[in-house]
Amino acid sequence: MKKKKWRPLMIVMLSLLTFLSCEDKDEGLINPNVDKERLLSIHGLDFELEGGAIFQLDNSFSVKHKEIMVINEYIYEEELIKDTIFGVEADSDPVTTSAFAVSLYGKDIHHSYDVGKTLGRGPAITFRLYSDSYDQLKEGEYKFSDSKEMGTFDANSSTYYDFVPDGVDNDPVVANSIAEGTMSIVSNGGGYIIEWDCLTSSGSVVKGKYVGELEGSFDYRLPTTIRELEGVQISAILDTTYAYFYGRGPIKGWDSSTPGLFKTSKGSALTAWAANADSPVEKKQTDLMLIYDRHDGRNNIRFTSPMDIRAWLQFGGGQSNLTYTLPIHTKVDNNTTFTEADFDNLNEATDFNFTVEDDESWIDLETVTFPKIVTFFTGNGLKGAIRINKVVIPYKPAPSVPWAYTTPTRAVIEIDIKYPASPLPIKIR
Repeated sequence: MKKKKWRPLMIVMLSLLTFLSCEDKDEGLINPNVDKERLLSIHGLDFELEGGAIFQLDNSFSVKHKEIMVINEYIYEEELIKDTIFGVEADSDPVTTSAFAVSLYGKDIHHSYDVGKTLGRGPAITFRLYSDSYDQLKEGEYKFSDSKEMGTFDANSSTYYDFVPDGVDNDPVVANSIAEGTMSIVSNGGGYIIEWDCLTSSGSVVKGKYVGELEGSFDYRLPTTIRELEGVQISAILDTTYAYFYGRGPIKGWDSSTPGLFKTSKGSALTAWAANADSPVEKKQTDLMLIYDRHDGRNNIRFTSPMDIRAWLQFGGGQSNLTYTLPIHTKVDNNTTFTEADFDNLNEATDFNFTVEDDESWIDLETVTFPKIVTFFTGNGLKGAIRINKVVIPYKPAPSVPWAYTTPTRAVIEIDIKYPASPLPIKIR
């Protein structure tokens, strides 16, 4: 099969990656005579701002979530278990919003459009503003939110940010994330009046005011791209894993070590154990799961929501898995009418405007004709399509070897997957 590679957001985003970080500094930057009309206050320290710039970024997609409750029922140790799980799903299709960044700097920082970089060291703050204005920055008041909905902003600040050219060794500094607050921007003759009152994720106050001109607007929008992965191998989580363990005979195992989960944000498969060990933020990035039904001689697979993981791991021989909580509910249509031609024609983000029915049908590996197409709509608002090409490794029962630990061979399938590419996060530009 012809290999296709994801077309990454290269040019501008490479410059953004130079802004990675370790720990904020505040040495030697306090000015007792700071201009109150150009003030950045962080952690109770005041810094003077010299200038700033406006950047037009790639459009963003805001998704409204709704909380849902799922009750899974299954038999465990001859008892009916009712397991209540809480999570979120996308309430509607994503809404496209424009994205502009407003960056304000100390006197030793400037932006060079010729090289596409911000250079220098000093205090800085960047606001990313989301609105319905696609041609110019929209004036008014914005409220903090990480939803990227219209009328919201998110931001990062630093008392001593280090912008350096490629190839220069430095001790990069972290950009504090804003966690709540408001900001406003209005034009003022040939310049702007910008005011903000915010808190960081650690509870520190970040507030200030800037009156003056802004450079730009610099256009850093990139062509719309999609993420396209080919030849990805993913294993199916087996619901009844019988293992032979040192003469004890067959016991029901715990299939948490099979890479049957998938993160679209990373484009990679991971095990249930690894997904559950993630931080709460990372857990929300696990948005697909592949399961395998071997009951009564069946040979079926199904892509489904990660929220169902506890039901499929609740065969632990007395081991509790109730700490396994993956909150994203993904709708999956395993019986879509999509054809292979439809899959091949998904070339732009606007092509992913199809409806996904939440379908729980199974794919019978004994009778299915490959390639088989599956569509999905994640709880994070991402729509995509999967082409199942073949079974790479078929299921094989565990051999009955009384002196060794053995488990069945899980089925492994090969897939191609397409979905719109997500822009890389921008801290301070």
